[in-house]
Amino acid sequence: LPKGWQFHVPADFAPTGRLLTPEEVAAHVVFWLSDESAPANGVVYELEQYSLYGRNTAKMPEEM
Repeated sequence: LPKGWQFHVPADFAPTGRLLTPEEVAAHVVFWLSDESAPANGVVYELEQYSLYGRNTAKMPEEM
């Protein structure tokens, strides 16, 4: 992959146009493990960036 690829992620892979930083993931984990998240139940909340590990390889542009 070319240098800086993680700053130019296509919308098919990340609607925000960028990957989450480790600090952002950690902040979400801290929230979901805290009492603050108690009102939420029965939810699937995905933080992973799985599509970059091969889930959407058919959509991946050549320049990535």
